[in-house]
Amino acid sequence: MICTVFIPISVGFNVKDLIIEQSSIISGGKTLYVGGSGPENYTKIQEAIDDAVDSDTVFVYDDNSPYYENIVVDKSISLFGEDKATTVIDGGNIDNVIFVNANWVNISGFTIQNSHEYKIVAGIKIDSNHNSISDNIITNNNFGILLLNSHSVTISRNKISNNLADGIFIHLGSNYVLSDNIIINNKNSGIQFQHSNYNNISGNYILNHSYFGIILLYSDNNTISNNSILNCLNCGIDLYSSSYNTIIDNKITNTDFGILLHNTSNNKIIDNSISIIQSTCISLKKSFNNIIIDNSIISNNGTGIILSESVGNTVLGNIVSNHFSGISIKDSFENTIERNLISNNSNCGLYLSFWKILDNKSYSKSNRILKNNFIDNEKHANFWGYYCSAKWYQNYWGRPRLLPKFIFGELKICNIYIPWINIDWRPAFRSYDI
Repeated sequence: MICTVFIPISVGFNVKDLIIEQSSIISGGKTLYVGGSGPENYTKIQEAIDDAVDSDTVFVYDDNSPYYENIVVDKSISLFGEDKATTVIDGGNIDNVIFVNANWVNISGFTIQNSHEYKIVAGIKIDSNHNSISDNIITNNNFGILLLNSHSVTISRNKISNNLADGIFIHLGSNYVLSDNIIINNKNSGIQFQHSNYNNISGNYILNHSYFGIILLYSDNNTISNNSILNCLNCGIDLYSSSYNTIIDNKITNTDFGILLHNTSNNKIIDNSISIIQSTCISLKKSFNNIIIDNSIISNNGTGIILSESVGNTVLGNIVSNHFSGISIKDSFENTIERNLISNNSNCGLYLSFWKILDNKSYSKSNRILKNNFIDNEKHANFWGYYCSAKWYQNYWGRPRLLPKFIFGELKICNIYIPWINIDWRPAFRSYDI
């Protein structure tokens, strides 16, 4: 059962450089020190925060680490640790390790661990805007980072691992940048967005999750780019009731589904590399007006691309090779399959099936299959069901052809299957450059 909660590559860094880098967010103020040997240094991080004012910096030495605290940041400050590997804040399984409810907060340079295991808490929980979380190790919490009704937050260069729920969970957020994080071995999903728009998820390494690498629920106008997603058992990238998103240049391998869209529209899936998938590389169900273009979809045990109960989608310029079936179209109409390389599929290159009895208006909206290369498939194309018409134009069928190409299938009438044909009247004489 998928556990979804509904709620109403790291580099070393120099603290001086980081303070300068963040000066555009927080400028001025004094620095308060925790640990170390200074006569006025604090022994508790919370005590220093309590004495700080907006624009101050709290710098934490690692000599008194671990700091067993549950910290509340309620001022616009920078909180920096001396060394993320050795400056540890331990929540003692009590509550959030760090809770941020002030705007313009920066947190960097810590190991943040051991929040409460079952409450809706996290290593870092944020309920505010314009914050930056960077260069931390966030491990062994319930959620790694939990953000509620927050906007304009940057989460970068963190290692987020071994948390009981999701690595990063965002509800009602916008204008996030999630970049260059290592997100591994979290129990549920790597990154989950709910009701969150206009976010950018890029350059993350996401490995070993029980459900999803990245999942978007009811979230629009997001960009998911240049991520590496491996060994996420259910799905690499999942969009549910989400529209106008762009999924571009990601590498997805060794999952059940590569990219899954359900009840979506107007998304773009561009130039992704998807391989070693157990079920389907790209699957659309009840989805409309999406574009699947220039993807490399190679080597899985099931199907390269499935369109199920989906209308008006475009599949263009993809390499669909070494599957059981290359492209499968089920109870779907008015889709365009154009200029794809469909090759070396062990059962069928392109398969159409229609099992639902629909109105005549739906039946009239044929799928268009044109200018594809069908090469070295066990069977290039096949169809069967209640409705068996598609518009075939100028496809290349594995060898030069001067005469029309017959595509054989079966039409179901009153539970009787009748042999039927579709025809590509003008097949291509040469293969296309794809």
